[in-house]
Amino acid sequence: PETLAAIKEHGRGLAFISGERIWVELKKIVVGNHAAHLLELIYKMELAQYIGLPSGGDVEGMKVVWQNSKHLSPKPITVLAALLRCPEEVEKMDIRLKMSREEKSLGLFLVKHRRDLCRREKEPDALRPFTDFIIDVSVTPHRTPLPSSFLVH
Repeated sequence: PETLAAIKEHGRGLAFISGERIWVELKKIVVGNHAAHLLELIYKMELAQYIGLPSGGDVEGMKVVWQNSKHLSPKPITVLAALLRCPEEVEKMDIRLKMSREEKSLGLFLVKHRRDLCRREKEPDALRPFTDFIIDVSVTPHRTPLPSSFLVH
């Protein structure tokens, strides 16, 4: 409790840390074993605004996406996209974190098309063309069919 209080009290200091450094650490958090809990804490302690995440991010939706995808080694932006509601939030996050072109493109793609992709759930392997794009195949080389719940909540 004391540690969390100190973090919240000094959280504004995160605004002075380079976006690139925050992005390196945030990517580790969102694909780690405690991603859902840690992101929930980030929002509860009102730190999201200082690290480039939207202030009203959909934490519950992100937790569902993380739970449904953690065994597939998702790319970090695949999980974070669940927090985002619109392309402008991806753009704003990119300005702060200086994501790679690939990460930004994937974030924009997921935010714009996640509902459309999941409408095709009844089609066998509807997401197969996008598997390499949304998961890290170097970590998860086998091709597991992706459930529609992987992208939406």
